[in-house]
Amino acid sequence: MRRFQLTPAFLEQAVLEQPTDIHIGATVLQRVQLTAEKIHERCKEMERKYQLAFCLLDRDDGYVSCLGYPVPRFLQPHIWRGINAG
Repeated sequence: MRRFQLTPAFLEQAVLEQPTDIHIGATVLQRVQLTAEKIHERCKEMERKYQLAFCLLDRDDGYVSCLGYPVPRFLQPHIWRGINAG
């Protein structure tokens, strides 16, 4: 977000000024200036790089239920530290 200058102030202004989500998205895309293909490539790369993080977030948010849900609070800092180091 930093690279494309998508600051909280920019996003807040876009939300306040634009009438719909489609218009907000168009405003963001105008700032980012990437093709749909490039955005898709970057999303796939992020999914690969942070697969464990997304899995844990889905589990913790209740999208996926399994043994040990939710992730115990005492483990969360250690898990996130490991993910951010990778």
